[in-house]
Amino acid sequence: GSGESFACSASMPAKSQRAPVVEVVDDKALSYTPGTLKDIRQSKYLIDLGGGDQWVDWQRVREAAPPCTEFIPQPDSIIEVRKAGAEEVWFEAKVKSVKGGYTVAVFLGSGGGEEIVEWPHFRPAYSRVAPARSRPPFVKQVFQLTDSRVHEWFKANEQRVVSDVVSKSKVLAFEVDRDVHQIKLLGAEKACATAKMLIELHGKHVGDMARVHSEREQLSAKLQHERERLTASFRLEFPVDKELIGLVVGKGGATVRSAQKAAGVDKVEVDPDGPRVVIVGPSQESIEAARELLEFVSRRVPVEQEQIGWLIGKGGRTFKELQEKTQVTRLSIDKAAGQVVLVGTRTAVDSALAYMDTHLQYLSEFEHEARESERLRRELRGITLQEEDEMLPDRSRSLQITREDPESAEVTRDDPRRLPAGGRRARRPVGARERPRRPWRRREQGPRRQGRR
Repeated sequence: GSGESFACSASMPAKSQRAPVVEVVDDKALSYTPGTLKDIRQSKYLIDLGGGDQWVDWQRVREAAPPCTEFIPQPDSIIEVRKAGAEEVWFEAKVKSVKGGYTVAVFLGSGGGEEIVEWPHFRPAYSRVAPARSRPPFVKQVFQLTDSRVHEWFKANEQRVVSDVVSKSKVLAFEVDRDVHQIKLLGAEKACATAKMLIELHGKHVGDMARVHSEREQLSAKLQHERERLTASFRLEFPVDKELIGLVVGKGGATVRSAQKAAGVDKVEVDPDGPRVVIVGPSQESIEAARELLEFVSRRVPVEQEQIGWLIGKGGRTFKELQEKTQVTRLSIDKAAGQVVLVGTRTAVDSALAYMDTHLQYLSEFEHEARESERLRRELRGITLQEEDEMLPDRSRSLQITREDPESAEVTRDDPRRLPAGGRRARRPVGARERPRRPWRRREQGPRRQGRR
C-alpha cells in the first residue's frame, strides 16, 4: 500500500443519502462487491448482493469504503478501480502511469488486464490501510422497548428515527419489529452502543412528549369549557387610578382573591396598562358585589380652616370614629390646600362624605350654643359681684362699738378677734394659705380719746 490513500478526505454523507451497506471480498479476483447486511448468525453474515441473499463468512465482509474527494494517484501505487461493464464492483489495481487526467491501471486479480480510467472511477485502496481484524467487525444487538406508547411512536415514525440514529451512530442496520416491542441493530459494537443511547433518548423524549401531549389535551378541553362558560357569563369592567392599583391587588394578590371568593365570581383581572379591572361572574349580582369590594377611589373635599379642628376632634377622636364606621382606607388633612383626603372603596368614601357633611352641620349650632353659654356666664359673673358688694356694709355694722362704752363693746360671732372655744385660736394647718383679712376698723362717735387710736 502507499500513502496516496490518505490523501482522500472522508466526508459524512447526508442522512437521506446513507445506505447501510458492506462490501464482500473476493480473494481471487481481489474485488469488493457492495451489498446490504440483513442479519447476523454467529460468524455468518446474511448479505443482499442485489441478486439475492447470501450467507457469507465474516472474514470476507468489510464495511463500505468511506466517500472521498478527488485525488491524484502516483505511479506504482495501489488503487481500487471500477471496470467498464462492472460499475458496482471495485478491483485492486496498480498505477502504471498518470498523464493529464487519465490513469493507466493494471489489475492485480485473477482476471488481470489493464485499463485507462479517470476520476471518479478510481479510489484509494481502502483494504490496504484498514487494520487487520481478529474478530467479527459487526454484531447483532436487540434493544427491548418497555413502553408500548414508545413502540407505537417508533413504528409510526420509523423513517425519522432510522435517519437520525443511523447517521449519528453509523450502525449498518436498524429495524423496528412490527409485532414485538424491540429494535434490531446491526453494526460495530461502538456504533450499536451509540445507537442504544440515542434510542433511549428518543424513548425518554417520546414518553415526556406523551405526558405533555396528554396535559395539553386536558388543558385544551378545560380551555374550551372555560370559553363556553365565559361566553354565558356576565362581564364588567371599570377604570382605576394607577396609584391605587396596589390597593386593588393587595399584598400578593390577597385583595383580589378575597373579593373573588366573597363575591363568587369566576375571574378578576387587573390590567395595569389601562389601568382597569375586569370582572367575570355567573350573575350580575356577583360581579356588582365584586366591584363594590375592588373599586377604590380617591376624593379631596375642601373645608374651611375653622372646620378642621371640628372634623379631627379632641385627640383625633372624630377622625378615628369616622374611619371605624365607614371603613375608609386612608384619611388625612392637607392643611396647605385646605382639603380632607379620602381613599377607599367607592362605598366607603361615599359613606365618609355623608358622615362629614352631617358632622359639619352641627358646627354652627355648637358655636352658637357656646357663644350663648359664654354670654350667660359673663352675665352671671357680673350679678354675683354686685351682690357681694351690697353685702359688705351689713357685715361691718355688726362690728360697731358704741361711743358710750367702747371698752365693753361686744365681740360678735363674725368678729375675727373672737377666740374659739377653749380660749385658743385654732392653728392653721401646715402648708395652708392664710386667708386675706379685711382691715378691721372700729367705728367711733365723738372726739378720739387721748392715748388711743
